[in-house]
Amino acid sequence: MTEKRAIHIARHKVVVEAGWHYYRPTFPTKYLEFWRMALEALIKAKAERPVDISDGYGDTVTSCPGCRKPVINYYNPNVKPCYCMLCGQKLDWEQEPIREEANHE
Repeated sequence: MTEKRAIHIARHKVVVEAGWHYYRPTFPTKYLEFWRMALEALIKAKAERPVDISDGYGDTVTSCPGCRKPVINYYNPNVKPCYCMLCGQKLDWEQEPIREEANHE
């Protein structure tokens, strides 16, 4: 089974359990909470490319695609972590990070 298929099944189960809970609110939500936690874990286990975020002043920070927090150590930028230390998102360093520009409004 692929990661994409597992995520699809977990999403379907969340929708089914949420619908069941909607029609019978006295039904325990343990299954709904289980499938929500499983879906979140599957999404974080799928490797995502890091994001280079420009701050508008010429500096770029390599960040997690999930929580948008920096993932590169400023003291040793050659160390590239496999996971975000804050949210647990798996990172894929095989390709260049995605570049994003800052939105100043």
